[in-house]
Amino acid sequence: AAQMYTQAELDMENGDEATYESNLMRIRNYHVVTTAALPWMTGTGVNPLLRAGYLVRRNDELKKKQQQQQEGECEENFIENNAVVGGVMEGVFLDAKEFEDPIVVQSSSSALSPTRFNNINVNPVVSPSPSCCSLDYSCFSLSEEDTTGKNVSLLAGNELTMGQPHEEVTGEVTLVVPWLVERSDRDMLYGGNVFENMEEQEVFIRRWLADDAGMPVEAEELKILFYPARYHKYYNSIFALGDICDLIPNNTADVCILEEPEHLNWYRAPGSSSWTSKFCHCVGVIHTNYKAYARDHAPAGFLAAPLLAGVNSLVVQANCHKVVKLSGVLQEFVPGGEVVENVHGIREVFLKEGLRRATTKKALNKEKYADRRGVYFIGKLLWAKGFDLLLELETYYRHKTGEHFDIDIYGSGPDEEEIKRAFNGGLS
Repeated sequence: AAQMYTQAELDMENGDEATYESNLMRIRNYHVVTTAALPWMTGTGVNPLLRAGYLVRRNDELKKKQQQQQEGECEENFIENNAVVGGVMEGVFLDAKEFEDPIVVQSSSSALSPTRFNNINVNPVVSPSPSCCSLDYSCFSLSEEDTTGKNVSLLAGNELTMGQPHEEVTGEVTLVVPWLVERSDRDMLYGGNVFENMEEQEVFIRRWLADDAGMPVEAEELKILFYPARYHKYYNSIFALGDICDLIPNNTADVCILEEPEHLNWYRAPGSSSWTSKFCHCVGVIHTNYKAYARDHAPAGFLAAPLLAGVNSLVVQANCHKVVKLSGVLQEFVPGGEVVENVHGIREVFLKEGLRRATTKKALNKEKYADRRGVYFIGKLLWAKGFDLLLELETYYRHKTGEHFDIDIYGSGPDEEEIKRAFNGGLS
């Protein structure tokens, strides 16, 4: 299992204080890794893509803020160092009557030429103020040598390089998604959206982010990396054909967000390194209650559920520094290293559509819908989502009240026809 806490974290008075590695309030390189190949209307496909889009937006905002700060610092440094240069010149050459030419100090965005006084070279070097957000900080220097590029990391010292073993942090965000190598898998899973190659799938993803999500700038800046995968019908899941971690270049590996880290790490190539050994900080977002799936639907579920829970805990601890669970009903993965937080929210388009339909129904039947607060389910139509329990609740409610409660169900999936027959027969 990965070491969950560094010595620096253990020495902190406040254990929630961010370390250099875990600080996400500065410009970082992100890899959002998911098994969801397309941005579905619901499920794990939309959330990773939107998360990547918002990370692009935040990095852009941080870069803009950093640039504004740097411009202000450059102006302050220019004024301050002009005063310093003047003081040096006055002290050295106050009585240098033989010097006849006027003193000229020229500035540029990269360097100021040295001023030569009778073989005496006044050439003070002014290092740019280090930035904790980026390695591409540049400012003017009073030396002949430009301070941009690689020299900046040397001038900035440990503040830039502490805990950062990689070459550069440019603020790029990469969405890592599966490419189903078999045409039959794509036909089964995508229906009408069947792509002949990865380029077509990438165009679809970017177009959805730009048009449906309203993030055209982020859609253009987002990087997309595909890994080969197959769709397993029995598990209704996608699994990678090989090690995803090895596909990611070391020089861009900084922060990794594993969407369903247990799912991503059930099948790993022998001898594969952990995500935590490659990335500075790994966050696992737990979407699905696989333990409940195994208990209720797997053969010998009473045995499979605790076994799967143990495996989940091991692979998550080995590959995540921090775990975010969407609900408290999910199993415990990393004692002391997990939080329960709704990091997904609800898309505005769903709220608008719900309001539109509610308004339409009220207009058609004012008496029936005047004081009614409806219930809806939106998601993939699988028995594992709890439709059997919903049927039991409907039966119980009818036994108590004499009628069924209304619920609108939106979605599609492999069990759609069976679920329709069960509801139509069971509720008749």
